[in-house]
Amino acid sequence: MNIESAKIKSALSSLKWLLAKQNKDGSWGNSSIEKIRWTSNALLTMHELGFNSDYTPITKSVKWLNAYSQNEEEWYLKIPPLLALGFQNELEKNGEIENLKRIIADDKIGVLPFKVAIILELKKHKINIEGLDKVEFSVLNTLRDEGNSLLSFSNSTNTTSLYCEFLSTFYIDKHKDTIAKCISWVLVRKIVSSQNHSICWENSYGKTSYVLINLLNTVQDQHSIIPLIKPILYYFQQDKEGAILPDKIAAYKSTSSVYTTILFIRLVAAIANSNTTIYKDIFGENFKEVSLFEIRNRKIMSILKLTLISVIIFLSIGCIIYFVIGRAFAESVFASLIAAAMPLVFTIIKKYLNNNVGF
Repeated sequence: MNIESAKIKSALSSLKWLLAKQNKDGSWGNSSIEKIRWTSNALLTMHELGFNSDYTPITKSVKWLNAYSQNEEEWYLKIPPLLALGFQNELEKNGEIENLKRIIADDKIGVLPFKVAIILELKKHKINIEGLDKVEFSVLNTLRDEGNSLLSFSNSTNTTSLYCEFLSTFYIDKHKDTIAKCISWVLVRKIVSSQNHSICWENSYGKTSYVLINLLNTVQDQHSIIPLIKPILYYFQQDKEGAILPDKIAAYKSTSSVYTTILFIRLVAAIANSNTTIYKDIFGENFKEVSLFEIRNRKIMSILKLTLISVIIFLSIGCIIYFVIGRAFAESVFASLIAAAMPLVFTIIKKYLNNNVGF
């Protein structure tokens, strides 16, 4: 098994670990700001893996997000995952989308990268935002000359790749040259390990995840991205339970394994969904064609089949005892076997589900 296939498979163990870290109320994190950021990102990630709102962990998280008040800090981060999961009508009915559009227009949404990322998510759902020219101006105001005909935005690789995605989405003809020079700078800034030839940006799991995700959404000729995938996936180091190690550089004040694990899974989903034809030989059973629901259902069906076979064998033996030895003896044997077997059966099924399904 090559490293790409192994890493894609390992994302399943990462997802299992992440779900085990979900709070009882459906959120992830401890503080209010952690919860809104991590929960929103986790929901987007699971949606991109193929889960829908009927999936129990998502149902719990949706309930938590719906209860997250517009008076809370960064409440608007809940909008993209709820849109992705099909709750646009509810958001419009509650006036949350109009409120979000208003604070974007009034430039009251917080840091510029947050604003740009949310605008890109709204674009996916055909929600128009007024005042994009102001956002464009703000983005271009962070442009820096890096020499050698290269440009960056704020000298940050993940910010540069994000703003390139924004410009390519809304102003591709107007800023084609700027986008090309910025993408070239991002690629020049990649760090290649001399030990294992892995690739990262700024020695950060978070920045590396966002850079590749943004590049996949921006670069039209994705064949140029393919050589990066293997060494980038190799960069992510997991512990024995599937969690990605904490980040060395805080992303929005977070270095937690929960945050880095969410981003790793989201990166895997972005790669798998970007072009299944190109990446099919890398992924084997890729996430788009074989959803986790189907994997889960196949395991459950295996349990049901095994149970059915056991019942048939049990009844066959019972019939033989009944007709050969006698009814009274058969009934006593049946009662004893059922009393002894049922707790064991339930224990085995519960242990199997916990160890192999884990959802």
